[in-house]
Amino acid sequence: MASKFLCEHGGYTQREVGEILKIGNGASVSKQLQKISGLLATDREVQKLYNVIERQLKLKERADP
Repeated sequence: MASKFLCEHGGYTQREVGEILKIGNGASVSKQLQKISGLLATDREVQKLYNVIERQLKLKERADP
């Protein structure tokens, strides 16, 4: 899930995320993002966790000038 948030909120490319998380290249991150999207569509626990993190990040973004 970290890769999704780094791409969406961190402004990193998939290639950069692969390097940061040491999981390979952009293609590896792309596959991981596909898997996460599938889990978000079907797994309520993953959805809840995602929503909690998303809310916290949005609060942080609003607090930072």
